[in-house]
Amino acid sequence: GLHPTFAHRSFLVLNERQHGGARSLSQFKASPDDTGMYGADLGNGHMFVDQRPGLHQSFWETQRPVPGREWYADRIVETHGDGAAEVLEMAPGSMINLSIFPNLLIKGNHLETVDPVSVGETRLHTWVAAAEGAPDEVNVLRMRIAEDFPSLGNPDDLEIFERCQEGLAIPEVEWVDMSKGLGHPAEEVAADGVRRAPVTHEGPMRGYLRAWLELMSTDAKLTTARAGETSFEKAA
Repeated sequence: GLHPTFAHRSFLVLNERQHGGARSLSQFKASPDDTGMYGADLGNGHMFVDQRPGLHQSFWETQRPVPGREWYADRIVETHGDGAAEVLEMAPGSMINLSIFPNLLIKGNHLETVDPVSVGETRLHTWVAAAEGAPDEVNVLRMRIAEDFPSLGNPDDLEIFERCQEGLAIPEVEWVDMSKGLGHPAEEVAADGVRRAPVTHEGPMRGYLRAWLELMSTDAKLTTARAGETSFEKAA
């Protein structure tokens, strides 16, 4: 929730110049914490970001033009009539990001896994999910929309990943500061232990690191099995 305003500034400026203000990621243009968007530390390293409160109009209407948009949208209107608006909202995704510890991400129409290969190499795998039972036109639009932002946004993210890797390799800089929002009165803790805070606060990231710290500093029971064998437990 913190990075779009900075990392994707060129994307936001381009949207503003070409399509006007109310387009993809426009909810991050000014003061994201004033929009009602929030992030949550769900415990055990799981994280959740909800962008829906920051959008006060149809999510479909905020999408940038993509190849075939008008043709497919017209077919949906012809087929579904008064219900077309609801059907079209299936195309752009959910506006929520769910991170399932340790390395599965569900982001709108995308599924992603983050696979560490070595200290200096990480592989990110991305799949676009079709909507089961949806019209073919909707699923084509889901694919086109899924291709749109990454063509401009992914280079920003990859640049950040590379800079982080370079920074972490500097021995003089031992710590990464993730204290934004720490102790802030806007952070709420529910009865079930879920910590919720404004979208730019780094509480969910701290929860993710706490889960790793616990795994790395305590004995864990691992259940392992080879194909055709009975599983067994051992202390790590």
